[in-house]
Amino acid sequence: MEALCDCHIHFYDHRCSLTDGNPFDDRGPADYEPTRQRLGVRRVVVVQPSYHGNDNRPTVNAISRIGPSARGVAVIDPLLDLHALRALKAAGIAGIRLYTRAQSPSAHALAEEIQELAEIASRVGWHLDINLPPQALLAAASSLRDLPVQLVFDHLAKVPQPTGKRSKEFRLIKELLVAGKAWVKVSGPYLSSQRGAPGFDDVGDTVRELAAAAPDRMVWGSDWPHPTIASPPDDEHSFNLVSSWLPNDKVRAMVFSDNAARLYGFHDGETDAGGVRGWAHG
Repeated sequence: MEALCDCHIHFYDHRCSLTDGNPFDDRGPADYEPTRQRLGVRRVVVVQPSYHGNDNRPTVNAISRIGPSARGVAVIDPLLDLHALRALKAAGIAGIRLYTRAQSPSAHALAEEIQELAEIASRVGWHLDINLPPQALLAAASSLRDLPVQLVFDHLAKVPQPTGKRSKEFRLIKELLVAGKAWVKVSGPYLSSQRGAPGFDDVGDTVRELAAAAPDRMVWGSDWPHPTIASPPDDEHSFNLVSSWLPNDKVRAMVFSDNAARLYGFHDGETDAGGVRGWAHG
């Protein structure tokens, strides 16, 4: 595979602002390097972690160290002016992240937030990256269908199991993917699986169904360093598991490489070929 892209990793830096305390040790590009080497990752997307709020320095600094083989997704203050947004874009940011832990947020308030962030993203050619609990996803369904930007759902949109592909959440995600309005990250199967490790068979069924319907709207992410679970999985096993859920090499190339290049705006040559200045030192 020419340019394997890990579309969901996080970095942490205690020198930067924290929202509600950060239980994780600092993590930088050098800490990810063994995983990158082991999997053969050539491109990455650094996603701003919730614990740093809208202080995007951990993400932007990592992108700067890694170089052109990295992009990022930021958490922003809606009051940022166009100059500040363009500066983030020049630093490698490709999308805005909306993350909430609230299981039952106000549908009206959530719809307003989604619309506001989507309009901001549209000003600089970004997508809107969404990480919501399943109940919140359904509450926001009407607003998700008519936005001026592309949507990207983290962690398979946390489609609930064991209902999986029979659930309302799955039908909504599939509808948006098939309509060309959204993308989904095949990441974090442990976040929704009821069957659990090592096979996550229920999540695998969901992935197979999506791959049959919209393989050109799927990307893969490791979720390194796995901040939501106490015992991180073996990343090579997880990667191989996702690969086994995809029907053939053509679809694997799409999910692991080609789709990410389109979604995040990677260009030919923007890989770590020949060495990247920041992996060993960040």
